[in-house]
Order: sequence, then C-alpha cells, then structure tokens
Amino acid sequence: MFVGVHMLLSNGKQRLPNTKQYNDLVELARACSPHFTIFNQKTVVLDANGLRGLWGDFRAVGNTVRRMAIQRDIHCRVALGTTRTASVLLAYGGSKALTVTNPGCEKEALALLPLTVLESVFSETKTSELTEPLFYSSRKREVFQHAGSEVFRAFRRWGLSTLGDLTALPCDELFARLGVDGEAWQRCARGEDVWPLMSVPDDLQFKEIYDFEWPIEGFEPLAFVIGQVLERLMEKLAQCNVAAAALTVQCWLVTRVYHTRTLQLPTPIRDPQVLQTLLLLDLETHPPSAGIDRIIISVNPGPARAVQFSLLRRAFPSPEQLSTLLARLTTLMGKGKCGAPILVDSHRPGAFDMQTFNPNNARIQSSVVTKLPLVGFRRFRCPVAARVMTDCGHPVQISAGGGIGTRSIVRCAGPWRSSGHWWMSRESASKHQSVDSFWSYDEWDVALSSGGVYRIYRDRALKAWFVSGIMD
Repeated sequence: MFVGVHMLLSNGKQRLPNTKQYNDLVELARACSPHFTIFNQKTVVLDANGLRGLWGDFRAVGNTVRRMAIQRDIHCRVALGTTRTASVLLAYGGSKALTVTNPGCEKEALALLPLTVLESVFSETKTSELTEPLFYSSRKREVFQHAGSEVFRAFRRWGLSTLGDLTALPCDELFARLGVDGEAWQRCARGEDVWPLMSVPDDLQFKEIYDFEWPIEGFEPLAFVIGQVLERLMEKLAQCNVAAAALTVQCWLVTRVYHTRTLQLPTPIRDPQVLQTLLLLDLETHPPSAGIDRIIISVNPGPARAVQFSLLRRAFPSPEQLSTLLARLTTLMGKGKCGAPILVDSHRPGAFDMQTFNPNNARIQSSVVTKLPLVGFRRFRCPVAARVMTDCGHPVQISAGGGIGTRSIVRCAGPWRSSGHWWMSRESASKHQSVDSFWSYDEWDVALSSGGVYRIYRDRALKAWFVSGIMD
C-alpha cells in the first residue's frame, strides 16, 4: 500500500507552496516512512507496507499521517491505495480528509473522480522539476507534456467527464486514435504504475565517480572499473536497506561530450555482478563514439524486496537471472525482437506483437475437453516460394522446396480471401515488414499425394504462390 499526501494551500491565489511549506512536507514524509518519493511540490507518496506493524491497520496509518501533518501545520488530504498513481489521484480528487480503499477496489473509487482531477495532476506535475517518471514513462518529458495537452483536448471533445468514462473506452480504438499517449493516460486513470517506487532516504546520493589516467577505449578495462564502482555503490545501498531501481552511467569522452545510458530495471536489484553485466551489454549495444576520460554511475534506489517462495506454485526465475537473460537476448537479436508474443487486432495471418516478458503474468491454462479432433498448424515464419499449376482456378500440382518437392494435389479447400491495410503501398510494406503492412491473399488448404497437408496462398499483389505452413 502507498500513502498519497497532497498539500492544500490556504491562499487560493497561491499555486505553489513556498520554501518553508515544501520543506515541511518533505520532513513529514521523511518522519513517516524511510521510503518515499516527491511527486511534485505539493504531493509526496509514502511506502506504507512497513508501517502496519508500527501503527496498526492502514486506516490507522492514514490517521497517524494526518495527525503528524496537523502537528506541522500542514493542511492536506491523505489517501491510501495499492499503487502510487491511485493514491495520488485519490488524494487530489477525494472529498474527505482521509480516503482508504480496500485492495482491488481502486478502479471503482477512481471511476467516480472527475476527469479534471487527472488534468490537474498533469498541469501541476508539468511545472515541477521534482516529479518522478510516473506519467510519461520512457518518453521524453517535454514530448509527453505537449502530447498530454493535446490528449486532454481530445477527451473534452469526446464528452468524457469522469475517469470511469476514460477507462471504459476500448484500448485498441483509443490506441488507434491517440497512440501511446492515450493508452498511457488510460493506464493512469486505472491507477496503474509504470515504475517501482524510487526514493532517496536521508538525502543520500548514490553516485560514484572514477577518473582514468588515460582514455579508455576497450570494454575489458572498463568492465573492471565498473565492477569496482558498483561494489562500492551496492555497499551503500545495503547499509540503507534499499536496492537499485534504475541505473545511470555517464561517460565523459575525450571529445568533451557525455555519453549517457539509463537502465530501468524490472525490479530493484542489489547484485553488483548482475548490474555489471547489464551495463556492459547495454554499452556494447550502444557504444561511446570516443575514448572515455571519466565515468559516473548513479543509482535511483528502491525498496529491497525479500522473495518468499511457495511449495504450491511453480518456481519462477530470480529477477537477477531474468534481467541478465533478457539483456543478452536483446543484445543478440536487437531491440524489439525479444519478449513475450501477444495477439494483435488484425486479420493478417500470423500477426503478433512483442511486449516485455513478465513471468508473473503467465497463466497455466487447463486443457479443454472436446470430442472433435484437434489439428496443429505449424506456420513457416519465412513462407516457402512455390510454383502451382491450376485447373479452372483450383490448384492441382505444387512444386516447392523445404522437403515438399513436386507433388500432385489430391484434395483442396478454398480459396479464403483476406486483405488489409490497402491504403499502404507495396513498397512501404516491404520496407517496414510490420503487422500494419499491406497484404492481399487467397489461401488454400491442400492435401498432397505424399500424404502431407499444407496451407498455401497466392499473393494477389505479387501474383506469386507461397507455402505458409503444414498441418500436423
């Protein structure tokens, strides 16, 4: 659970708190929890998971935070939710001084809030230099802020009035009209978080600087130095009982420019060897353009988590091993080619997209009992070119590679015509090779004289035949 504390200014003309009010708010957060983040100059978010044993249930935690705020002459609203985004939105739009939502009930509570609450959070966050990347994730901050204003204007034109109206919109249609920005704001309206909590307890800065006597150009000496620097950083993190949620390396080059890389970790990690491997893999993928004179490594800390395994559930790989494996595969295959496949809303044969792999989202599906025979279809990711003879429009003979050879077609079914994205030219489709590319196929299921059953299709644009897969 997280506690959102939103300061209410007594002066209606005052948009931002003064220095004393802001310092009092930060001191309140530091006095309540060692793990907190400054959302903007009027709002802080506390990690309340370790406060139940100290103050009681979550409502008692909220009352204690309010009492400590009153002692510091801070007029505020307090809200508790299972995510940081939900706690912030409820603290902004709640009608009570204390709002406590039961786990799993945040969506119902957020659905009643007016859409102006989300716009107010965005406008006040846009003017703050202290906010964490909660609403703009991996995009550039200035780009997302400009796009956010355009998105809210679109929401007003559509007549949306509450967060529930926004979350009720179909995700695919919202993405088709507003892109990733509309999808991101819908996730915020649901109360979903983008990154884990990143806090800096006691104003500590986890940063190490190393100056080289001579410029470094190879990765072997750089790996040795990075390992030493990370070991010192991890010792500091262990003393504060935190781990690395994000890692930033700045290489000062001989050309007098910085080469900066930032790693957003899926879960806080405190293993220096794992972090060293992840940094080196990222630098190998995005190498600096010149020799390195100085290296600066800084860490955004997050709460260290103790993993409790269950005897009744299947074992998952550790976050350290999973992060290393995904980084190696991404370096080997390229960005966007490593992850978990997901279906896309398209009639294109074999269309899919990739998302970040998360083993916690895996579900074991029970087998479906059916009396009908099941046939498996193995699709060739690179369709096999073929020559097909037809008689009255029906295929009667095929000649192709891949072990098919020249065979007579004894039975066939079809054609099934499918096409899409006709507004894209064939040239742009061949360049992008995406699920949005143009296609126009006539598909057939054919049984060959050899006993094999295949699916073939005729590309109507190329006027050529291909074998798309085999039936098992």
